Amino acid sequence: MKSKSHMGTMNILSQIARDICWKYRNGSIDCLMTYEEFNREMARCPDIHGDPPTRPEHMNPIPPVVDAVTGPLQESRDAHVNHDVDPRLLMRVPSSPSSDQSFDGTVDRNKERSSELEKLSLAELRELCTERDEKVSGTKKDLIERLLQERKPEILLTRARRNQYVPRLPSSNAALLVALHLNHIPGTEGLTKERLMLLADETGVSKDPMGGKCGWYDGWSGMKEMVSGDPPLVSVVKRKYSLTTQPSGSAGIDVAKALHTLSHKKNLCRCGSFKV
Repeated sequence: MKSKSHMGTMNILSQIARDICWKYRNGSIDCLMTYEEFNREMARCPDIHGDPPTRPEHMNPIPPVVDAVTGPLQESRDAHVNHDVDPRLLMRVPSSPSSDQSFDGTVDRNKERSSELEKLSLAELRELCTERDEKVSGTKKDLIERLLQERKPEILLTRARRNQYVPRLPSSNAALLVALHLNHIPGTEGLTKERLMLLADETGVSKDPMGGKCGWYDGWSGMKEMVSGDPPLVSVVKRKYSLTTQPSGSAGIDVAKALHTLSHKKNLCRCGSFKV
């Protein structure tokens, strides 16, 4: 690790420490040793293990990426995979509840609702989807499946009716807003792009890795849309990013809370806790 000064080095180390603490508190990683145990193990390591890495995949390691669609942890396709890493050190991804764990009452209500929707015409179903800010394309079966999903938080529906921007789930923009909601305290200094991108990846709310896939995707590309809206969802001061808090009830912080709630209902967010 290189930096321009000792202060820069300490700043980088403190960021790494904060990220590790955040992951440990939220159950993303396991702590296998205390600091004293780690030092004892390091003292027993032969000197050869302290030499600089020679294999290309070890020279610029890339953190694991949570796949928000399939659930299990996967490395980014363009990342160099280190097969020597103890699998216990990899992030633990909580499994989603299986369909057989659903409550009988919920299943019965869905069946009853589905029967009612079957009686409607395609045009009527599309009208209902529009009112709930759902896609209107596809077959009658597709529309009914969307309408059987839990209704979105009202603030997201209100913004859609006003033709204001609403991030979809899963998406990189939604992941950025959820990450800000979970990791930034309003009124304090905002987060840097680098830290925010890392935290957004951790949420599991983005469909693709925030860092990109083979150079064709960049999870930061939608930030411009969120800082230029009316009102904007994100405020940027000296390249530090935070959620807007005004106007109350429709600011970035309110939209982020709603997206966080919705991401848990869709079993996307892996923050380890549900705070709204």
